[in-house]
Amino acid sequence: MHYFQGDEATARAAIDCGFYISLARPLIRLPELQEVAKVIPLENIVLETDAAPQPFKKYRTNWTEPRHVRSVAQTLAEIKGISIAEVARVTTGNLARMLKLERLLN
Repeated sequence: MHYFQGDEATARAAIDCGFYISLARPLIRLPELQEVAKVIPLENIVLETDAAPQPFKKYRTNWTEPRHVRSVAQTLAEIKGISIAEVARVTTGNLARMLKLERLLN
C-alpha cells in the first residue's frame, strides 16, 4: 500500500490480501505510524520516497526525495531494534519479490 499512514487493522488487512506496506517519510514524524510499524513484520514492508516532483506542496522542503530513504530506514531500524543494514537487506528483497526481480539480487 503506497505511502501507508493507516492503522494496524488496515495494515493487517492489506497484508492478508497479499499487499506490502510501503513506508516513507511520514514514518519519521508520526508517532502513531511508528507504533503501527512496530507490529508489521519486516517481511511485509518496502520503503519508498514518493520522489516525483510534488508541485502541489507549497515548499520544496516538504517534498519527499530519494535522499530520505536512508532516514526512513534508520527510523524503522530504531523502531524494530535492528540494524539499518538488516532493514535495507530485507526491504530490498521484499521490493525485488514484489516486482518479480529476485534474480537481480543473486
